[in-house]
Amino acid sequence: MAAVVGVAVGVTILGSFLLRLVDPAAVPSVGDAFWLAIITVTTVGYGDIVPTNSSGRVVAAMLALLGISLIPVLTSVVVSVMVSARQREDAAARGAETQELIQLIKGMDDRLDRLERHRAGPADAV
Repeated sequence: MAAVVGVAVGVTILGSFLLRLVDPAAVPSVGDAFWLAIITVTTVGYGDIVPTNSSGRVVAAMLALLGISLIPVLTSVVVSVMVSARQREDAAARGAETQELIQLIKGMDDRLDRLERHRAGPADAV
């Protein structure tokens, strides 16, 4: 999950510098560029800063598409972590249940051995 967030932050920073580089008229400062990149990646789109040329719009569109694609990726990572944790818990519970069943079977086997020895006593020895 940290890798996904790291990629998102990295692309946002790179996108902010690209926005500042390709559309300086619409994005007068690095701070404004970073703000626009964050708002675009998160798909909020306040509209307070808007790219004015084609290059700026292409960069903003790429950031928006990245933001849209990050939502299912982050969701799947979170679900995967939760499912893995649940599977570990279930495996541990099954392990405990398996040990209980093994002990029960061993106990039953011991009882059967005692019964067979008792049955094979003096009456069967004749």
